[in-house]
Amino acid sequence: MGVLGAIGLVALISLMYKPWQNREEPVAEDPASRDADSSRQIMINPAGKSTNLQDEISSLQTLYAQAPDNSPLKTRLQFAIGETYVKYGLVEPAITSFEQVLGLSPNDKRSHYYLGELYLAKGDTAQAVSNWTRYLELDPTSYMRESIEKCLVEIRNSKSQRPEVRIR
Repeated sequence: MGVLGAIGLVALISLMYKPWQNREEPVAEDPASRDADSSRQIMINPAGKSTNLQDEISSLQTLYAQAPDNSPLKTRLQFAIGETYVKYGLVEPAITSFEQVLGLSPNDKRSHYYLGELYLAKGDTAQAVSNWTRYLELDPTSYMRESIEKCLVEIRNSKSQRPEVRIR
């Protein structure tokens, strides 16, 4: 990869990466023109340009394929793919992506955090508890600690399999 390719890669990552607690919300489309295919969902990115899931994922996957093996860049790009799926509300592909991040970097605390939220959304409270517990082990001084612990207590005390809890 040349200098221009590296600069382009850094620019794309900086546009894609957002702190995990500040996710964008989808911009509603005209219901009459909405495509049933979730990959066609339209979003407005920080630069104000309209994008869709397919374009974002394709760009990230291309960059991922070009990144050197065993590079931290691969982990960051795979994480960005997971965040993109989260942004579009696609739980299963996001879970797969964050699990792949953990395959590259088993102690990636942000992936454990996201997996806790995603598994809870899916109704798999055991996996949610496992991932949030690991997150707290990796980041014992997290500003999210109190909220996550309250959520974990509610899950453990809940008689239903899917308690209505939200930590944000």
